[in-house]
Amino acid sequence: FKNQAGRAKTSRNALNPSTEQKRLFFQVFSQMERFHFEKHIKNSNIGDILLQKPGN
Repeated sequence: FKNQAGRAKTSRNALNPSTEQKRLFFQVFSQMERFHFEKHIKNSNIGDILLQKPGN
């Protein structure tokens, strides 16, 4: 950052992203979430997870 004004402007943009930035972020985020979820399901026994009771 070259100066204080530039830093302040960048911070404001980070805190208040545009609609397009939000849309892109959630698009990528949801793809990552789905990937990790599917990977987790493949690497574990889904029946055991669903039948697990709290406290066991």
